[in-house]
Amino acid sequence: MLLLEEFCLYVDECRYYLILAKNLEYNDVPETSYLLNEVSKLLDAYSKGVQFHSDFWRNGS
Repeated sequence: MLLLEEFCLYVDECRYYLILAKNLEYNDVPETSYLLNEVSKLLDAYSKGVQFHSDFWRNGS
């Protein structure tokens, strides 16, 4: 789980840099923001799936 949490931090950091680049009028790439959002959703779903299956096997249900 620690690796997934680390990836989520990287996604947040990337999001910060995209906002910074836009605010500095360096670059505004909406498709990059969209893709980063999709990656965030995938990581969240994967994390929830891993947690569910971990609980499932731990409880024996």
